[in-house]
Amino acid sequence: MFIIAQLIGLIIIFLSIIGLQQKKGERFLFYQIIINILYIIQYLLLGAITGAAICTIAMIRCIIFWKYKKENKKTPVCFLIIFILLSIMSGIITSNNIFDYILTIGTIVFTYALWQDNMKIMRIGSLISVITYMIYNLIFKAYTAMILDGIDFSNLMIAIYKNDIKNIKRKKEIK
Repeated sequence: MFIIAQLIGLIIIFLSIIGLQQKKGERFLFYQIIINILYIIQYLLLGAITGAAICTIAMIRCIIFWKYKKENKKTPVCFLIIFILLSIMSGIITSNNIFDYILTIGTIVFTYALWQDNMKIMRIGSLISVITYMIYNLIFKAYTAMILDGIDFSNLMIAIYKNDIKNIKRKKEIK
């Protein structure tokens, strides 16, 4: 089971790299749906129940958010509230240690980041979430997922620099 979980992690790495390079939130969310399905399987194989529960909620969240973004509509705030509450309840019910709560916090930040339409906030929320997942994956020996976390972290830093910091510098130069 451990080796299968790590192989699933390799597939997640590939899909995540592609997903993070998307310029539209709709496409990013589509990749997140697939990635969450794979994370659920990986975490179940590793016995990381809180991770599997959180990713199940995250997958449903991504499907709903994706549906609205695909139709160019704003996801109603009630869904944001529902998914934050579900994440909190899941964390409380399934948590066995402090690291489970850290994952829950990262998921809540990521839920807000996905809900709103600003890609800059989406990237920053993703960065915070990646850091919490990195800690969780280390504790539960999801080693390929940790590789992904490192790649995601680097990828997000590049995307933040390229799309956010560099643009701020350009705007200052124009003034």
